Amino acid sequence: MGCLEPPLIPVQYFFANILYMNKIILTLLLLISLSRFTMAQSDNSETSQSLPGGEIRRGVFLPTNAHDSAVWQEQRRKQQLLQIEPTGKPEPSHIQIYIDRYKKMAVYDPRVLCFNIKASYQNGKITLQGMVSLEEQKVGLMQMMDILHFTPLLIDKVEVLPATSLGQERYAIAKSSHVLYYSHPYGAREKLTESMLGDRIFLLKEDTENGYYYAQHSNGYLGWIKKDDVLRVGLPEFQKWRRGKRAVFQRNYISQDSSLYIPIGADLPIQDNGMILIPGKDPASVPSEYVVIYDCNPTPIALRMLDNAKEFLGVKYVWGGVQNQGVDCSGFVNSMYRSIGIILSRDADQQFLAGEITGWRGFIEDMLPGDLLYFAAPNGRISHTGIYVGDGKFIHAQEPVVRYSSFRPTDPEYDQKTVAKFVFAKRVLRMIPQITEK
Repeated sequence: MGCLEPPLIPVQYFFANILYMNKIILTLLLLISLSRFTMAQSDNSETSQSLPGGEIRRGVFLPTNAHDSAVWQEQRRKQQLLQIEPTGKPEPSHIQIYIDRYKKMAVYDPRVLCFNIKASYQNGKITLQGMVSLEEQKVGLMQMMDILHFTPLLIDKVEVLPATSLGQERYAIAKSSHVLYYSHPYGAREKLTESMLGDRIFLLKEDTENGYYYAQHSNGYLGWIKKDDVLRVGLPEFQKWRRGKRAVFQRNYISQDSSLYIPIGADLPIQDNGMILIPGKDPASVPSEYVVIYDCNPTPIALRMLDNAKEFLGVKYVWGGVQNQGVDCSGFVNSMYRSIGIILSRDADQQFLAGEITGWRGFIEDMLPGDLLYFAAPNGRISHTGIYVGDGKFIHAQEPVVRYSSFRPTDPEYDQKTVAKFVFAKRVLRMIPQITEK
């Protein structure tokens, strides 16, 4: 049997197939061009990152329309209720379980923000007792009680720190070379961290019965410390230990009579005559080879960073952005520090963990240009950040654009709403001592 020959294709069908293929190729090319255009737009446009009527932030859709927002708020309340009580039917007898679940939701890091609440249910009443670091944390807790429909049952004994009973002397200087921080002032407890000689400490509450203070290390860490280990002072004395010329110890120092021990890393004020201030003792003369000297002044690198920041003025706020096509608050801070060779974490609540506390609500006098500023959300979580410029002003990315704002009511840039949320300033940059080879 011979080979079968392929059937003949009429010429008109042949050309028709070619035209059909050309249409397919042109369509594909058009789609590729459109996809590239869309990708380019997404890199440079806030609207491309948004959904119709809002956008997604931290996994939650936030509407922009006022009517939609009211509907969203009600939906959000229902979601929060189900997070706390999956059945949707809260039981007052489960109140401590609900408190613990809420703490995991609302408190980013209990090592640096206190949220110590005990709850009980007796005789038809819910008693909340304990302490929190911020007023916003208490407000958020009460809002959650309202979502659970427990507000009529509440007896509120929650204290916002620092305790008013401390009066004006709410500060301390470590006068021991080892000031230990504990999880509790008595009983079985965990050692959390320690302060060294000369460290600045914020007092939050006093336990007169056991001889302890609940305190916050200048790096933010919380715990109970022995009263006898610190020198309790008012704000003016506290400022003296934070300002001026300082000596950083490069190795452990022990005096000839062994009465004074200063650990490596201790950071102590130094007088004009070269004597080093020792908390609770007379000033000491220490050989120069043990220390390097620096001043608490704005650093040149911080001033350079703030000059760099001017490039972002007027740049629109874009959630998730880090460049001048659009930037969010922590992305702006991250990029500015990156411009001087320092890598910070990405988000504000992560950045908050770094550095030394230099300012707090109601006190900004010791802040220096370049210090990082942190602001709280209504539930107390750190939700916004900016950079202190000096003279009461700061620069930050906040909708709609990057701009200067001020703490001072007399300034045109005064931002009352944002300033009311301010909780802490922290210093990552400080003058680096000039260390010579030994």
